[in-house]
Amino acid sequence: MAKRSMKLIANAAIAVGLYLFARIVYGAANGFLVARLFPESQESVWYTAAALVLALPVSFHVISVGLVLQRRWLPPSLGRISFPAAVMSGCWLGAALGFKLFVLR
Repeated sequence: MAKRSMKLIANAAIAVGLYLFARIVYGAANGFLVARLFPESQESVWYTAAALVLALPVSFHVISVGLVLQRRWLPPSLGRISFPAAVMSGCWLGAALGFKLFVLR
């Protein structure tokens, strides 16, 4: 029973991460993401790329944490990279949040 509930939690985390990823990409495509992060700027390719760099770590970190929770059911090669992916996405998330907190505000 515990194995099944852990797998459900991991699948839910991955599904939430994919939903967040889709919302971020949709917001970037429509220009909402640039308007939210850089309100005083014109929409351009550079501001859209910067907004994606600042917004994508959240969804990637949620997906990679779901992969870490699901590591024992994954193929060995994907199981080996799940923990380093979570660490790297966590560092990227911390850097993006620090940039938003100290530079943009």
